[in-house]
Amino acid sequence: MSSLYAIGVGLVFVVAGTVVAAEGAHLVAREQARTAADLGALAGAAYAVQGVDVACARAGELVRANGAMVTDCRLDGLDLLLSVTAVTGAGAAEATARAGPIRIAAVAEAAAPRAEAPLPAPKLRYPRQSSALAPRRADRDFVSRSEV
Repeated sequence: MSSLYAIGVGLVFVVAGTVVAAEGAHLVAREQARTAADLGALAGAAYAVQGVDVACARAGELVRANGAMVTDCRLDGLDLLLSVTAVTGAGAAEATARAGPIRIAAVAEAAAPRAEAPLPAPKLRYPRQSSALAPRRADRDFVSRSEV
C-alpha cells in the first residue's frame, strides 16, 4: 500500500514539473517575441523616411534573425508599428512594438523647469548612544591608569 502512495506522490511531482516547464517555455516565447518586436521596430524606424517597404523589410530581417515572424508592419508618420509572432514548442506568443524619432516637444517638456516649491532640507537625527555601547566606568578607569 505504501508503494502506491509513493507512486502517487511521484506522479504529482512529475505533473507539477511538467506544468512549470511548460509555463517557463511560454514565458521564454513571450520574451523572444517582445525582443524581436522591439529590435525590429528600432531597426525599421531608422529607414522610415525611405518608405514603408524599406522600413518593414529591414524590420523583418531583424525579426527573423530573432526567431519570430512579422504579422503586421506599418508606418504612422515616422513611427513604425510592428507586430510579431514567435512560435516555439510551447505555442505562439505575440508582441507589438512602436519606434520612431524623438519628439522635440517631449524633450522640451521633460527639460522644462517646474514651478514646484523646493524640498525642505532633511533634519538629521543622531541616534542616542545606547547604554550597552557606552564605555563602562571600569573600562574608563583602566584606560586612564594605563595612560599614566
